[in-house]
Amino acid sequence: ILAVAELLNQPGLEASQEAAGLLEDFDKRFVGCPDLRGSALWQRIVSLRQLKRLQEARIVLDQYLTTDPDRAGLTIVGLLKAVYDEMQSALRRDDKITALSLATQAISLGESLLDWTRSHPGKIAPANLVVAQMWYVAALLQADRFAEALALVERVQRGEDASSVGVGARIELQLARADALLGLNRAAEALPIYTELWPQVAEASDAWWHAL
Repeated sequence: ILAVAELLNQPGLEASQEAAGLLEDFDKRFVGCPDLRGSALWQRIVSLRQLKRLQEARIVLDQYLTTDPDRAGLTIVGLLKAVYDEMQSALRRDDKITALSLATQAISLGESLLDWTRSHPGKIAPANLVVAQMWYVAALLQADRFAEALALVERVQRGEDASSVGVGARIELQLARADALLGLNRAAEALPIYTELWPQVAEASDAWWHAL
């Protein structure tokens, strides 16, 4: 069953609905196979994530964290990315209510990710961890939690992992820092950051309009 679910979850097959159904009530049907529970939960998270049933995926993730905690980090990152993408889609539609709801989910996932990394240091590639924290920062900004966003940006920028990402990511971090400062009514500190970054990015790019 797990092999079939994994196959159904392959990108391009568009069969995640079948995979999710196949794995439903796995615990009840396979009581004598506790060693397979972690793999079953992981495949169910993948299927629910691809179906954009993100709140359900989060519930399953909590079970996965207790069943197979050592391998849960990348699963948290994947779900955080899916929620972040949906939040961005909602913002492009100007659906601020949905965006805020998704931001709340992303914040919860961001908190879980940082908790996990404290007990599993070095298990996620530095660049991937920085990018995941940027998604977390974006959610904090969307929820108007500017002080927390600023603290997280500055912690990332001070950390050794910051050197693992490219120029584009470092610019995004600086823009997030400026957004947080502006949200805290510290415009005198935010505006010079926008002014400094604007000439450094490609004209008419998202970052260019952001800094303008």
